[in-house]
Order: sequence, then structure tokens, then C-alpha cells
Amino acid sequence: MLPIILVSQTRAETKKYLSEFLRKHPVHPARIFSVEKEKQSITIDQIREIGTLFQRADDEMKLVVIYDFDTARTEAQNAFLKTLEEKNQSAQFILVAENSAYILPTIRSRAQTVKLSVKKDREFKQMKALGLLDNQLSLEQSLLATARLAKDKAPRLINELIAYLHLLITENHYHKNIPLVFDQAIETKKLIEKNNVNPEFALDILLSHCFSAGILPADLDLG
Repeated sequence: MLPIILVSQTRAETKKYLSEFLRKHPVHPARIFSVEKEKQSITIDQIREIGTLFQRADDEMKLVVIYDFDTARTEAQNAFLKTLEEKNQSAQFILVAENSAYILPTIRSRAQTVKLSVKKDREFKQMKALGLLDNQLSLEQSLLATARLAKDKAPRLINELIAYLHLLITENHYHKNIPLVFDQAIETKKLIEKNNVNPEFALDILLSHCFSAGILPADLDLG
């Protein structure tokens, strides 16, 4: 069965979806496994532990629910890809996320995405707080806004920018420079996470590219 990426904003709606899923696809309670993030994220060790569930031959259906999968770092998500390749056909994964754009494209391409609700004001919370969704925003104003941004929040802001690029495409506000800026955003995030660049400097360059490409200021109503 294809993994399911469940885009959900609340535990209540997630619980409702899971109840309905189990009604349609009964699984023995002893074969249902839930994984919660440790501190800030799903870790690579947690993903590897999941892999041990499939080390022995077993045809009985298993359900593995990984909450906050969009917090998993690249190495953990790559480990999950390996788990997908090794699992048997009797396993079903449900990856719960607030924003599927934070999940690697290689995982999204192998999964079915189910969106329970899309609340743009929450999906772009940090961009909104910094004023980056103002359609009258200037480059100078954006640089001043991000100058106050804490280092640990820089990757999250870039994730929101990536989600914004996806939204431009899905709502037919396509810019020819989106693929280039998308690649730059991914690379900038990697450099910041590896402490190979000053976060403020890296964000300044990325935002400058967004403005020169016509992607910012925002031309969508994101509530």
C-alpha cells in the first residue's frame, strides 16, 4: 500500500481521520504503532527503530503512524525512504504533517497526499509575523524584518517560502524563475543547518533573489 501523507492542523482532525481509516481497513490493536517526535523533531534513530518491525516475515497488516513527520531532518527522511524499500506489502504508513512541503520530494512522489484542511494563515505563520506577505513590501523592509530573526528559526522560514512557491504553482500564479529560486532555497536551508553560513547573510541573498525574480512581494491572498 502507498504511504499516506496526512496534512492536518490539529490532533482532533487527525484522530477522526485515523478512526475512519481503521473502520475501512481494520488492523489489530497490537499491530498499530505510533511514533511521536523527540523534543523538536522525528529522529533518524526513531526511523531506524521502525525498520526493525519489518525484519521478519509477517503477512499480518501493520499500521505505522508517524506524527509531525515534517519536523524530520533530511537524514531521517532519507532513512525512511530506505525503510519503504525494505518493508513488505502488509504495512501501511501514515505520515502526519502540518505542511507537506517540508517533506522530501522523493517521499511525496511515492505517497498519496490527503489534505484534511488547508489554513494558509497557519501554514505561513512566520512569513506573516515578519510582514513578508504584505503585497506592498519592499526588499529593504524584508531585509530589516529578517535581521531580527533568531538563527534556529531561519530554516522554518525557508520552509514556509518553499511552501509559498508550491502554492504559486498550484494556484496558477506561475513564475518562470520558481525552479531556480526553489533550488536556492533548498541549498540555503542546508547551509544554515550545517552552520556553514551566516543565517542573516544567507537569508538576505535568498530574499534578494525572490524580489529580482518577481516572486516577492506576495501576490496571493494568504489570509
